Order: sequence, then structure tokens, then C-alpha cells
Amino acid sequence: MIHEIGWLAIAFACGALALRLHLPLLVGYLLAGVGLGIAGATPSPLLEGVSHAGVILLLFGVGLHLRIRNILNRAVLAGGGTHLLISCVLFMLVAVPFGVPAPTAAFLGLILSFSSTVLAAKDLENRQEMGAYYGRIAIGILLLQDVVALLLILLISDEIPSPWALALPLILLLRPTLYRLAKHIQDDTQMLVFAALMALGGGAVFELTGLHAELGALLMGAFFADHHRADEIQRRLWGLKEFFLIGFFLNVGMIAVPHPALWTEMAGLAILILLVLPFKAGLFFFLLTAFGLRVRTAFLTGAILTSYSEFTLMAGLIGLQNQLISSHMFSILTIATAASFAINLPLNRLVNAIYLAARPHLARFQRPGLHPDRPLHSIGRASHIVVGMGRTGTAAFDRLQARGQRPIGLESDPVVIARHLKAGRRVVFGDALDPELWDEIQIQDLRGVVIAVPNLTARLRTAKRLKWRRPELRVATYALHDYEIPLLEQLQVDEVHHILNDVGMRLTDSLL
Repeated sequence: MIHEIGWLAIAFACGALALRLHLPLLVGYLLAGVGLGIAGATPSPLLEGVSHAGVILLLFGVGLHLRIRNILNRAVLAGGGTHLLISCVLFMLVAVPFGVPAPTAAFLGLILSFSSTVLAAKDLENRQEMGAYYGRIAIGILLLQDVVALLLILLISDEIPSPWALALPLILLLRPTLYRLAKHIQDDTQMLVFAALMALGGGAVFELTGLHAELGALLMGAFFADHHRADEIQRRLWGLKEFFLIGFFLNVGMIAVPHPALWTEMAGLAILILLVLPFKAGLFFFLLTAFGLRVRTAFLTGAILTSYSEFTLMAGLIGLQNQLISSHMFSILTIATAASFAINLPLNRLVNAIYLAARPHLARFQRPGLHPDRPLHSIGRASHIVVGMGRTGTAAFDRLQARGQRPIGLESDPVVIARHLKAGRRVVFGDALDPELWDEIQIQDLRGVVIAVPNLTARLRTAKRLKWRRPELRVATYALHDYEIPLLEQLQVDEVHHILNDVGMRLTDSLL
């Protein structure tokens, strides 16, 4: 076990270096594995077990988001499905003339069309845009890709299920009991243990019947997808999953060590594969606009999907074990995937600025007609706008209504909008970072705007645009940190409240 502890320490150091260089942690872990492989280390049974557990937890988390309505969206199903098909066919047309067997070319084309679920989900979460319209489209396409990836792994594997697999549907009979159990768990640690048992236990049951544990984990996650605590289960498992995935990336890195004589050739091929990324993003852009999405939504979705995937490595590893690809090709895939992770993070940090710069050139690709993600133009007789309808925005909306005003809420999450409409609040679709929204919305008769979005960039840009259009318009927002206050005050925001300071004063006032 001493070797594994040393490997973990090296992974920690490489992860810290990656963060220092503003790269994803996953790049550091992969490079740690490659470095250990060059030094002569080979995966141990313990590391392989940790790696397997990481994959199981990852797929269970994918299953928790696997609601049919997330995939049965025209843009997701048609756009994402067509992207997979075109990528596969084009790779075959390019690779087969160079002597690559057609099955191998089709396999490579398919796995290189996958995008990273882990990277996209983490980036969207960090920017508080997981529920944004484009974020939901991206997650839907990723879920579709993940299901296809798992089906591909099952197809190329040579495992034959036992007759006991026919009894697996009986697990559905346990659903009411497990749902009630999940509902009544109060302790955070108990919820973590329960979630891990469901993921690992579901995988183990499928493995006993000769099926893939990965399939069991995915289906067990989907089993809980409609539970009201599904998101909480996902949050509880997040850290545990990230820890075990270190084992997966170390394992892959050790296996992917190239022969020194081939390093130059492999680096060149990996660069060629990386040059496919702009085409991948562009294909998403054109397909999503063709299937009815606005230019901005298609651009942001294409950017978040501009990477290769951990499923590229998972499927590639199975392909290596089943002699569908060579160890040489698996090493190239690993290098290209790690490099794509390094490209994706800075790209998406700057994506809104890039879109603003490219917007005049992209406008001609906008298709006419009504779009499901179109920004609001008219606010009717509303007296105030509340931007962001989370807890803070909802409280502001209700307060305005209680004072006899006529507020309208703007929210980018369709699920949140539906919940507010059901509660009788007037809330419509609007993304605070969408420049078209603030260019076209009618604000001449407004009395004030409350900006209640957690994303600081969104608060700053919204305040700047509103004050540029109507300097006398009263704008109120909050600060989460001290350094945010001067940034907001420079934009002539009328009211900036530090949330924690205000809580302290309100608590004191209630005592006195």
C-alpha cells in the first residue's frame, strides 16, 4: 500500500501544479500517471479497484441526471445525435484510405465525438450556470453521449450475461422502499453512505449476473433521478467521486506510456487530433442553430463541449483490452484528451467575451422565427425587474409585490421559471449575461431593478448596461465579498448591500 500512497502524493503535487498553471486538476492527475509509468510503475490491484470505483460513482452521478425530458429535446436529440453520426462517418472517410480498418475508424470517430461530462459540469457549477438554458442543453447532449458511450463499451466487450440477468427488473419492486428510506435520512454522512451503497451495490448486482457494473451504476442513478433529493445525493457524492477518479486517471496515465522512440510521432498525431476541436465546436454551432436555437446559445453550448472526454479514455481502454486499437493509439488518445482539457478551461473562462467580440460576425447565422431561448423585449406594465429568481430574488419580488408594485422576474433556468409561474409570480426567461437582452428590453418606464444573481460578472455587466442606457434608473444589488463593493459602486449602482453585514445588523436590531 506504500506505493499507492506515494502515487497519491505525486498526483496531489501534479494537481496543485495544474491549478497553479490555471489548468484542470484532471490534467495534473493524467500527467502524474504518465510520469509514474515512464518511471516504471504499473497499475496495482488496489489502484485498479479505486479506478473502477471512480468510474462507478461517475456513472451513478450521470444516471442521477438521466431524466428522459433532458434528452427528449429537439436540439439535444437531433443536434447531439447528428453530431455523433457525422463525426463517426467523417473519421471513417478520412482514416480508412490510410489503411485504418473500418471498425477501428468508426470506433475512433465515435469516441472522439464525446465531450467531458466532468469538466463541463464542474465549469457550469463554478459559474452558477448549470440551470441556464444553454447549460441544460449542454448537459442533455452530454447525457446522450454518455449513454452512447456505455452502449459502445457493452458492444465491444465480450462478456456474456447469465440467465439471472432476466431477474434484474425485479429491482424496480424495491423502488418505493428505497425512496422512502432516502426521504427520511437526516444525517449528511448517512446520506453519503446510502448514495455510495446504491452506486457500488447496483454495480455489484449487475456484475454478479455477468453484466457490466457500469451499466448497473448508470441505471441505479436513473432509478433515483426523479427523487426530490437527487441533487442532494449528487452533491454528497461529488467529493468522493472526484477522489476515486484520481485512481482512474493515474491508471490510464500509467497504461498510456508511449515508447520513447515514438514520442515525436505520437505528439504529432495528438496535435492533429487536437486540430479537430474547432471543427467539433463549429459542427455543434451549425447543428444547434439549424435545429432552432439562437446563435448565442449554440455558441456557448459548442464552447462548453469543446473537449474530448473521460469516456474517450474509458472506451479506449476497453478497445485496447479487446484489441480494437493498439497501445500506440491509446497513448495518442490520452495525450490528446489531456491537452483538450487544458484548452477547454481557459476557453470557457473567456467565452462570453469571445462571443461579444464575434457577435457581429455570427449574427448572420441566426435563423428567423421564434426561438425557445429568445430574450424578453417587452415587460408590459411592470414597475420593477428582479434579475435572478433564487431565494434572494424571490424575497425581493414578494417584497415589491407586498408594497403595491408590479415586479417581473427574469430567470435563465426553465425549471425555476415553471416553479414560480405555478406559485403565481410573473417570471420569464432572461439570461443576465445575454447582451441582446439588455440591448432590446424596454426599460424607459421602469422605476428600478434588483440584480440578484450570484455570478459577479453577471451583476457587473447588468448594472453597467442598465446605467449606460438609463443613468437615472435606480439599481440595487448585493455583494458576497468586500472586494465586490467598490467594483459595483464604480458603476453608480444606487444600493449595494453586503449580505453577511446586513444579516448581522438585522439580527442585532431584532434583539434590541
